Amino acid sequence: MIDRTSRRQAAGTLRRYAAGLIEFDECNDSLQALPVDGDLAIKRTQDAAWWLEEDFCPRGEDSIRAERREMALWVLFLLRDEEYIWPTDRKFHFLLLIFMLLSGLIIIEYIRAISDSPSPTLMEKIERWRARQLGGDLDLWPFFNQQQLARASVGNPFG
Repeated sequence: MIDRTSRRQAAGTLRRYAAGLIEFDECNDSLQALPVDGDLAIKRTQDAAWWLEEDFCPRGEDSIRAERREMALWVLFLLRDEEYIWPTDRKFHFLLLIFMLLSGLIIIEYIRAISDSPSPTLMEKIERWRARQLGGDLDLWPFFNQQQLARASVGNPFG
């Protein structure tokens, strides 16, 4: 189910944050206040938004550019009537979390994620492997693949 009202509100909030008009706390509060009501795209946007917090992201110029590109994909997706088709597999994520906890890699991964290291973290490698197994492309998230992005890119969603 697509909740156009919530999607438009989320897209507007992300656009204001990307433009520097609002701070992270206001952006996150606004996104978290949206009703989920069956639109998985809203729930996943809410889940992903906490990565926008500056404490979790390196803030160099390249990082900011990449973050804005990523948010542009989020906004484009939210403004189109595309179903969110990434599978949700809580069991996979739970097992991955247990693995990370048991191996003590969470702190190491956090340090690598906030450093300027260009190499992907273990978590990113695992997520990318899983996406390939499902036929998706994580670089296009929330779009599942190039075909879905191409469909959404036709016309001007901002007009």
